Amino acid sequence: MTDLAVLLSDNPPPADALRNFAFGQMLDALLRLGPACAEPFDYDFTRMFVFFAAARASVSHLNHHHCLRADAVKGVFPDELRRPVSILSVSSSLGLPYETVRRHMHRLVEDGWCERVSSREFLVRGETMGNDAMSALASKTFYMALECVRWLTPVVRAAKETITE
Repeated sequence: MTDLAVLLSDNPPPADALRNFAFGQMLDALLRLGPACAEPFDYDFTRMFVFFAAARASVSHLNHHHCLRADAVKGVFPDELRRPVSILSVSSSLGLPYETVRRHMHRLVEDGWCERVSSREFLVRGETMGNDAMSALASKTFYMALECVRWLTPVVRAAKETITE
């Protein structure tokens, strides 16, 4: 019996096996995704996380339905819809020390990834999210996401019958 046939058989694997398999697949995806996402930040993972946490926080009020919206031009929200974020909010969301986030936010400003809009607020502009580096990253991660969905679809099907939350 093939691996896929085990997942799709009348006797799917136990719930813990499905969870552990899915966990392993997600770890594999993270380990491929991490370096791809960190590349524009000279592989500084902390700076990458601070940047993406700030970028996503600035549009979190727009993304609560997790669907593509018409006001996101080419998938990127315009600046007039974005909200500035504070170092404290990014620090809290990532569980990183305030000083660490402050240092990385200032470096992101220096490098042109975001801008300071007040004494305590920063903004990642739509133009930044649509620049060549981010567009290339979006393309890479899109194909990684498709691959992950392909791996996990049989697991989700099998899990519907064996796992209860």
